[in-house]
Amino acid sequence: MKQHIIYFATDANRINIEVGYCTNMADIKFNRIVYMEKFNSFEEAQQKKLIFHTYTRMMKERIIRRYNPNWLNIVRTPLAFNTPKKIVAYAF
Repeated sequence: MKQHIIYFATDANRINIEVGYCTNMADIKFNRIVYMEKFNSFEEAQQKKLIFHTYTRMMKERIIRRYNPNWLNIVRTPLAFNTPKKIVAYAF
């Protein structure tokens, strides 16, 4: 059975909150997913997405803070693994 996922994505500074839909978490192009709901049918997911699009920013923030108070990334996406890491080596 196919999973239908509605998610809130944001940037590092929490300036934008994007509502999105996908069926596979590998398709997400954002680095920080802060809220996610799974549905069994496409119709339910689209109905919920339309409801979320009518929400104000304050309402979206309340939902995020209820389930993820620190706005941490809840999904490990391939983009998170491809970011270059800074390596520091100290010589004594």
